[in-house]
Amino acid sequence: MPDWFIGKLRKVFDKSSVLTDTGIEPRYYHDLAGQPVCKPRAVVRPRTTEQVSAFLRLCHRERVPVPTQGGMTGLVRGGAAELE
Repeated sequence: MPDWFIGKLRKVFDKSSVLTDTGIEPRYYHDLAGQPVCKPRAVVRPRTTEQVSAFLRLCHRERVPVPTQGGMTGLVRGGAAELE
């Protein structure tokens, strides 16, 4: 995710909805077994269905892929978001 896109997200969503750098807690990049996965550049936490829609619309318009993440509760790494 490019820096310019993170800037756009910060203009659309409040500060607590867009996490970056040290604001991204380990729970977003470690599974239940404690195994690390790729640390995301940003985590977006929309609070309403309208915000989800606005986020996905922005991603679609700018052609930014949206990897989803499961609850990270499985031990087979099926919930880990990995972009290749």
